[in-house]
Amino acid sequence: MVHRRTYLRTIATTGALGAIAGCTSTNNNSASSSTTSTTTSESNTSTTSSEENTSTTTTTTNGSGNATVSVSNHDEYGQLLVGPNKMTLYLFTNDKKSMSTCYDSCAQTWPPLTVKGDPSAGDSVTASLGTTKRKDGSVQVTAAGYPLYYYAPDKKPGDTKGQELGGVWYVVAPDGSKIEDEGKKKTEKTTTSTY
Repeated sequence: MVHRRTYLRTIATTGALGAIAGCTSTNNNSASSSTTSTTTSESNTSTTSSEENTSTTTTTTNGSGNATVSVSNHDEYGQLLVGPNKMTLYLFTNDKKSMSTCYDSCAQTWPPLTVKGDPSAGDSVTASLGTTKRKDGSVQVTAAGYPLYYYAPDKKPGDTKGQELGGVWYVVAPDGSKIEDEGKKKTEKTTTSTY
């Protein structure tokens, strides 16, 4: 945990704007590896193969407070997913389902939530949690198939500074879907149109 905090502090000092711009374009130079995708539920198991990456979906419920992914109540966005450090988690709409496309400077600004072993879900997490193997061999947590990330400029639990950046980064609902900031957009449009 201390290592991740140090890592996040180091990342926060880098130029976030350049990394954000780099993350909003499609990167076709990502390395690929052989893949096995496994979905596990209480009653069945299925495995499929593809040629892009390795992903596994396994949800372990863990209400004891040390879950990999849990739900937090946010004043502006309602319930959203947070990591074990209680920091906000994001999804990247440019990712291919279950495959991260955020590497290099992008991953410095948007560090992936990684685990050793299976991820566990806290109370109120309804998304299927899983994992996907990254190019460097680390294992990234997924929710409803989407890789999860932190945003380095978020400094404390409850920060959502990465919300809708570039129109491709979103905080995540308990079911794994993106939360859009429609209310704020409507207010901005109304304010703009009244002048």
